[in-house]
Amino acid sequence: MLFPNGEEIDVIEDVIKRVGNAIADQIFSQIWERPILKSEAHGIHATLIYNDPSRRDHLPSSRREIDWDESSINEAQRRLFRSRR
Repeated sequence: MLFPNGEEIDVIEDVIKRVGNAIADQIFSQIWERPILKSEAHGIHATLIYNDPSRRDHLPSSRREIDWDESSINEAQRRLFRSRR
């Protein structure tokens, strides 16, 4: 629900607009009430950007990590992302 259609990156304001305030409140109240230590996290599957809606202008239109513009990432990332497309 937070990241539909294979998306992996989004801006919080866009998520709220997409799912609506009531559902966003329900989802995020559960998340914020159950913090975990980073050392105990089993993986980060997506990125949710807070307090910087202007960043949406720089995200890949697909909202997938592997689709970053190649001029904005290093050569190692280019190789990795090309192999996953």
